[in-house]
Amino acid sequence: MDKFEEIIQKQKDFQTLLNQPIHEIGYSNQCFLALIREVTEALECTTWKSKQYRYGWKNNQIFLKSQLKSELADVLIFYINILSAHNITYQELCEEILSKIKLNTYRQETNY
Repeated sequence: MDKFEEIIQKQKDFQTLLNQPIHEIGYSNQCFLALIREVTEALECTTWKSKQYRYGWKNNQIFLKSQLKSELADVLIFYINILSAHNITYQELCEEILSKIKLNTYRQETNY
């Protein structure tokens, strides 16, 4: 078992400990909303607005790597919850990712 598989299993075990109804649609929807929020929080850790887009943004904002790592961990946790809720296995996910990379590479090579 690689590290990511271990993380997935530990998160599944945690959700079982919490007695979460992971196969109910409401649970999945809440995880999607939480995932969106966590991605937004991760974005806020970066200096994503350049000087031309300062509309009220902090002029002294700096990149916060430690906070970004924490927010991305939250993103991954909710992502794992969604995978679990829909019975998508680690193997299926890896196969889909490799398929997407192959397709995207082909598109770039053929000026799609």
